[in-house]
Amino acid sequence: MRVPTVDLQVHPPAPAALALLTDAFCAQHGIVPIAVHGKTFVVAAARPEDVAMREEVRVVTGLAIEVVHADGELVDRVRRAAYGRPS
Repeated sequence: MRVPTVDLQVHPPAPAALALLTDAFCAQHGIVPIAVHGKTFVVAAARPEDVAMREEVRVVTGLAIEVVHADGELVDRVRRAAYGRPS
């Protein structure tokens, strides 16, 4: 499975995406919400192959999930900034 890579500095999280998951949930799963396109929720993850994470995000949001790859340190840094937490 080939997963696209995203540069979170170029494509920062959209407020509508951030509103769908808590910071704690995202930290636990190593993800950061990026966007919502219709009924598809886009998240960036350092481990996009994590099937359990995909399923939990789908269940919590009720949306189809698209996972893109991003550097793990950048995912954490962008997530903290997006949810207003210090680095």
